[in-house]
Amino acid sequence: MEVNAQVMQALLSTAALLLLVISMRATQLLPAGRESDKIVEVELPERSLAMLPPESETKRIAITFYTAPAPFDGAEGMRQKLAIHSWLHLDLRPDVVLMGRHPSLKTFAETLQPYVTVDSDIDITFMGNPMFHSMIGRVQASSSEIVVLIDPNLVLLNDFTAAITKVRAVDSNWLLVVKPIHTTIFPFELQGSSGSWLHSDGLYVEPDEVRKIVRQKGSSGDCYGPGLWAWNKADAQLHAGVIPPFVYGSGHHSEWLLTEALVSKYRTVIDGSDVITLVAPQHVASRIYNGDGALGRPWDVAGNRVLAMQYGSLYYRPADLSNVTVKLIKCGEKLRRGLCLYNRTDLLEACKPHNRKLRLAQKVDPQASRDWFKFSQWFGRSSSDRGVQALDCKTIASLTNEYVRCPRLTKKSIKVSELWLPFSLEALASRVASPDKVIILSVAGDSYRTMLMSWVCSLRRLNISNYLVYALDDELYQHAVSQLLKGNDKFRGFIMLFA
Repeated sequence: MEVNAQVMQALLSTAALLLLVISMRATQLLPAGRESDKIVEVELPERSLAMLPPESETKRIAITFYTAPAPFDGAEGMRQKLAIHSWLHLDLRPDVVLMGRHPSLKTFAETLQPYVTVDSDIDITFMGNPMFHSMIGRVQASSSEIVVLIDPNLVLLNDFTAAITKVRAVDSNWLLVVKPIHTTIFPFELQGSSGSWLHSDGLYVEPDEVRKIVRQKGSSGDCYGPGLWAWNKADAQLHAGVIPPFVYGSGHHSEWLLTEALVSKYRTVIDGSDVITLVAPQHVASRIYNGDGALGRPWDVAGNRVLAMQYGSLYYRPADLSNVTVKLIKCGEKLRRGLCLYNRTDLLEACKPHNRKLRLAQKVDPQASRDWFKFSQWFGRSSSDRGVQALDCKTIASLTNEYVRCPRLTKKSIKVSELWLPFSLEALASRVASPDKVIILSVAGDSYRTMLMSWVCSLRRLNISNYLVYALDDELYQHAVSQLLKGNDKFRGFIMLFA
């Protein structure tokens, strides 16, 4: 009986061992989970966290916003006023410069002095639209530590303060770009000097609630470029070469500038769209956006297309926000104290199976631990930094979704006929006539081109603008239009094709 009991115990032990082996084998044969579903921490160093300085120190950051608003009339004027007031109520307390020559700009700025001023020393077209290269030149001439170029219709919430404080700590030349969120639901107004948000029903709303509603109801998937550009005033230029004479608001200048900044590599380009709430209420078409959603007359839009194709790299190596590898993201519980900068390329490399296995194995395998340490050093971390903050590969996968790819410039998108639309005498006369309804009218042919240019420049020096020129032939008319497209502000005469 004792022998039988021993035999039975041995059989049971063997059966248990066999079941264990079968169970382990079956587990190995189960379908593997998706890589993006595996939670494997990728550690971030403490220096990647954005810790806000005291409010008094934040206010000492010298930052100036530049914008080129339309006249402050009607509904568009009201939207621009709301946007500008949202900038002025940021914790940073920025200065705001309005670029343009319309009298309504000075009228509006006088009510907000000394925080808002007007810069009228920019080039404009004969229709009054600013030239983009001239705007960038004025911004570059600023003495502020940080400069911002922003669309006049875009509302900016105060999460910009934490973001710019984080990016400011980057020890390099940087360029921050932000894509706006379009929403038809924005029932909020700023209340007085307090800067509190007031709902249309009369109740006060916390800024976090405004942000939540905008991000839930809004969309940023349209084919537009950045609505906000911010950069530190350093020695590095934004890009190599010169900016072609784009007409601001007529398309492609935003896409062109982003492409050149990425190609030139003079600055670290950072996408802050995930953490900075930039709102375009009521689907306002921005004057700084690119592509087919541009404002402006058809021949202005067509002219910008030609310039975008002929200058720089946009036609050959087009870029959009999906090409910006460095992103600013939320990586902690509180937005104001949990912002991280990361390179999408590096983190995707960290989430590859080989490196993930090293991370899992380092606890039990000394060699794997040494391999992971080498990888972490390559990733830019020291061993003392590990474990401070972490993201997982599933989160990284969701954060690296590319933006909607937008249509690219092609030669077929250019309609040459749009460039040479003749103006009518009636339309131009109403624009250039002096207050006493006097117009200087001249007639010239292409053989008098040089003399005509000299005459127009003389009128400009005398501050005489109420003149028109009749072109007797196509050659002179096309030459005049080409001067306007090239941003020759000295030749702002109204040339029309004689019929």
